[in-house]
Amino acid sequence: MARGRSAGWIAGAVVLVLALSAVGWFLVISPKFDEAAETQAMVDDTEMRNDILRTEVAALAEKSTHIEDYRTELAGLQRQIPVDAQLPALVDAFQAIANETGVLITEITPAAPTAVTIAETVPAATPEPTPAATDPAATPAPEGEVTDGTDPNAVPTTPTPTAPEGLVYLQVNVRVVGPYENVAVFVERAQNLERLFLVGAVDVVRLDPAEEASGRPEIFEGWVESTVTGLAFVLTPPASAVPLPDGTGEDGTGEDGTGEDGETPPPPTMPDSDRNPFLPLAPPS
Repeated sequence: MARGRSAGWIAGAVVLVLALSAVGWFLVISPKFDEAAETQAMVDDTEMRNDILRTEVAALAEKSTHIEDYRTELAGLQRQIPVDAQLPALVDAFQAIANETGVLITEITPAAPTAVTIAETVPAATPEPTPAATDPAATPAPEGEVTDGTDPNAVPTTPTPTAPEGLVYLQVNVRVVGPYENVAVFVERAQNLERLFLVGAVDVVRLDPAEEASGRPEIFEGWVESTVTGLAFVLTPPASAVPLPDGTGEDGTGEDGTGEDGETPPPPTMPDSDRNPFLPLAPPS
């Protein structure tokens, strides 16, 4: 009898232990395992992100070693397309090649800046589809062929090009007089200025010999008057442009328009030459 009661107590104790173990597993141990698994997943994700960041930092560190090369390249590009009109510098450049080629500039007329826009292209007319003998909607597709519902005769669309933000042009008319050969050299060199100058039209008028009058030089036999029309470009920086580490802007000036040394840059000087610009210059051989 006592042995039966002991067996009952033992069985009850075993059941109680198993019940407590189950309750402990579901209420304490299992949530801890889940929490540990989530923590390990977060650790793995963080390590992966750290690896990506280390790779990006290494790439940036490698690029930072070429920052002077990038600045030199940027300065060269800004000499071709500056961030402002810089008309005095452009006039100086024209005057310099005029002195070299032996022609006289009588007039330089710049126009107001105009934003560069891309002309919209008119799509080509699509031919009318030929009517089919039967309704294609009523004709089932061949067995085994999968259709995606697209028109096989549809013309593919191309992305519309856009002009860079802040890109403007100034139309500049330059009128010169001089021997024809010299004027031709002037036009050629005007197209090869360090600053990008796109010549769009050249008008040439033959002049008759005449004495000096009304501010015009003496005209010799074979002289012509030419009007060169071209475009000079300006790329204004966006308002969100980041200043360079030395505190200057991308054009080398500070926020108040002064130079790197804090002083206002002097005005450009006009070129000077001892050579008489009215004398013909022998054309290059």
